[in-house]
Amino acid sequence: MKHLDYRHQEKWAMADKTLIPQSPIDIDTTQLIAKNDTSLEISLPEMQEVIVKDTPIGIQIYADGDLKWRGHEYMLNRFHFHDGAEHLVNGKRHAAEIHFAFESVDINQLILTVFADIDPENTDNSINDLLDTGHKLVEFDINKLLPKQHTFWTYKGSMTTPPLNQTVTWLILETPIKISQSEKDLLQDKLRSNYRNVQDKLGREIYRVEN
Repeated sequence: MKHLDYRHQEKWAMADKTLIPQSPIDIDTTQLIAKNDTSLEISLPEMQEVIVKDTPIGIQIYADGDLKWRGHEYMLNRFHFHDGAEHLVNGKRHAAEIHFAFESVDINQLILTVFADIDPENTDNSINDLLDTGHKLVEFDINKLLPKQHTFWTYKGSMTTPPLNQTVTWLILETPIKISQSEKDLLQDKLRSNYRNVQDKLGREIYRVEN
């Protein structure tokens, strides 16, 4: 299937100056505003049958899970990978970024974000088990894609694919997970640099929340 062309982002629908604020952004960790909030709860089944589907915006994995934050309850709809992180941290790009898209009936969309870095000693290859398959139904433990520490950064932004809706609260976990070189190679083969260019922060405040 033909995927979204990241080489011509200027041609994406609604990608213009009138849509502010947009995502992703470059996060300056020296400018974060500290907040105390222990209300974040992430609950993902240890093993579940997920649906892997190839779509025009890339490979999407549909799964179950729950997230609670600030009195709101969210349900996991799907998650996907980016070969090369979309958000920069102090001008640097992590090897990969995972987006878990949560939805709620009483508030806008929330995306839980996890960075990934290459560890030459990592032999787990969970991402390969998930993506390098011809089957649409896969038994998988999503918790393998989350770090144990859940301190996060949060800001208001948009989706990073068309139509670039400005209805997203981003929760970006500070601690990255480790992936193998084989997993990175597979992401490059399947997705090939599918990250949107960073957008102007436009004075937005970014919070660091210990959890």
